[in-house]
Amino acid sequence: MRAIWLLFVFSLMVSRVVASPRFFSSFDFGPTFIGYQEQVLDYTDPATSTVGRIDSTANPVTYALRGSLEMYWDKTLLGLRSVFPVYAATVKESWSFNGSLIQTNDLTYAVSTVDFYGGYSFAKRFELLSGFSMAKAEQNRENFYVNGVRQNIDRSTETILSQNVFLEARGKEGDQPLWFGYQVGLLYPLNVTTTNTLLPNFQFSSPGYTYYGRGSLYYLLSPDSIIEASLGYRWLHYDGSNWLTIGSSTAKWPMNNTSELTISLGWLYSY
Repeated sequence: MRAIWLLFVFSLMVSRVVASPRFFSSFDFGPTFIGYQEQVLDYTDPATSTVGRIDSTANPVTYALRGSLEMYWDKTLLGLRSVFPVYAATVKESWSFNGSLIQTNDLTYAVSTVDFYGGYSFAKRFELLSGFSMAKAEQNRENFYVNGVRQNIDRSTETILSQNVFLEARGKEGDQPLWFGYQVGLLYPLNVTTTNTLLPNFQFSSPGYTYYGRGSLYYLLSPDSIIEASLGYRWLHYDGSNWLTIGSSTAKWPMNNTSELTISLGWLYSY
């Protein structure tokens, strides 16, 4: 009898939750200014057998559309959000060996993500979220010059696929019609797979981490419609792989750091 009663109470709670969510949708668009660096500390020059350090630097720019859908049941929420790159500018990437320039090439860089998450709203100023994220980063390189000489090398595409977990806090401060919001988070990769079309037999992996933050200004247009202006920052680090040998070929995925500064304008709607 007790079990039947508990099941009845649980069914009422579930039916209430399922029957009465409030939905929030958001869309925003804007540029992301990227600082990308790779580093190899134990590279051996095949011509001189000199062991030294290779560094690369590039500053790509991408434009992306971001969207989210959230469902609130009182203080509990579930959400889905994504980032979809619309345009990636081509920039120059430079490579140096022990401080001397050895190579340049063109680079485009774009990242797409999908996040699934749940959370709890403790107060207007503080919500705690956790979830699962899938990301795909794609780097395209072409027009290779080594020591100023054009190389007959095919275009290369490096693809980084990652599955991640994250923990995030966010909140809002101020009164309508204008108020401020914040978002900070940490992300940890569970699995990372990196491939390169110029190295078809190689597959790399690496541990890493990401932290990010975002500040937003909101303005109420109507009871259900809000416009938003945001400034966000993200730092992503991968340790890189060990040297791998397949046949007569040896390669590694370098240690790399990515910094991203994003400016966006958006619209939020509740229903």
